[in-house]
Amino acid sequence: MNISVNSEVSNKLDWVGILSSGACAIHCSLLPLTSYIAPAFTTYFENEWVHFLLILLIVPVAGISFYKTQRIHGRVLPVKLALLGLALLVGAFGLEHTIGFSVEGLELGLTILASILLMMGHFLNIKYLKPGSALNY
Repeated sequence: MNISVNSEVSNKLDWVGILSSGACAIHCSLLPLTSYIAPAFTTYFENEWVHFLLILLIVPVAGISFYKTQRIHGRVLPVKLALLGLALLVGAFGLEHTIGFSVEGLELGLTILASILLMMGHFLNIKYLKPGSALNY
């Protein structure tokens, strides 16, 4: 497989990563608001399976995308952002299960920060894959 095909596949994976990380941040941000507006809706989407499914999508997409693109453009900043974002995301997911009680504010903050870091990494990947990219990190 040549570099242009790898770039196209990675570019699509980066967009999937941006959308899934953004969906995760929006989901977590709007959940407290919807609890006041529509409590029945909140209990359905507050279930752990939603968080688990988002993580099952985000982690492999990020892993494949950042591995492929780093091999093409050779820059490590997107990988560093992704690793930190993934660690925070998985940490936020496991926080309640580890300590045994809910700390929703901390989980929310970590999840949003993780999503932002992942989206930044994916955007940098897209930028670095463009021919003649002037970014040199």
